[in-house]
Amino acid sequence: MTSDQTPAGTPVPKRTNRKYLYLASAVAVVISGWSAAWYAARSYLDAEISNIMELAAQNGAELACFERELSGFPFRFELRCKDFVLRDPSGGFFSVATLRAVALVYNPAHVILEADSPMAAFRSGDSPIQEATWGSFRSSLRFNMQGLTKLDAVIETPRFFSTENPAQG
Repeated sequence: MTSDQTPAGTPVPKRTNRKYLYLASAVAVVISGWSAAWYAARSYLDAEISNIMELAAQNGAELACFERELSGFPFRFELRCKDFVLRDPSGGFFSVATLRAVALVYNPAHVILEADSPMAAFRSGDSPIQEATWGSFRSSLRFNMQGLTKLDAVIETPRFFSTENPAQG
């Protein structure tokens, strides 16, 4: 009888196979837990965005995000709004074609914003409509518990004009 057989002559299962099974099970549990946590956080974030939009409407403003998508699994949250519109209670207006916001799961206080042109804005009253186009608009926003702490922005090939003089840029 050798050392890897029982007295009945059957082979003894090796413990290394169990170690791999335990490791695979642990990895599966961690991946499942992370996935569940990410989808729960995504649902919470989506509900908070809806609540902010409803609160704006209750205060006479409009915050619209058509074709809203939340994605980014597994390590970030990416919000995409087609035809983003912000209208204040006094009638001021701001819109961009598409707005994207990205925050990493492990650093949600740092948000990267990107916007696709064109942009239109005006204040209530007789003010002209301000418009803009650009090749690329990116900004980085950092927050803490008191609010915005740092803002960096880059606009490539901007062109600004108003309804009073569209040739000016």
